[in-house]
Amino acid sequence: MIRVLCLASVVASALVSMPALAQPAQISGGSLSPAEIYLPDDDDALARYADLVAGDFERYVSEISDYFACMDATRQLEFERAQQGKLLLSPS
Repeated sequence: MIRVLCLASVVASALVSMPALAQPAQISGGSLSPAEIYLPDDDDALARYADLVAGDFERYVSEISDYFACMDATRQLEFERAQQGKLLLSPS
């Protein structure tokens, strides 16, 4: 039992210390939004991790493009479903 609590404490500490990992993903219409980009607070850290931040930025741009495409597809699908419902409900 103590091992489980220690492990849970370590995992929770790791998530709190890495905000990008701790952020819950948002789901809308079956589309999973990407985790936000983590930016260090100070300029020295930003300079040290510039390659990582640049890679994270590229990942985010790619994932946000996929997210927007998914949202557009979901919007189109729901619009078509609403139109079908409107046709079914209209008196003939």
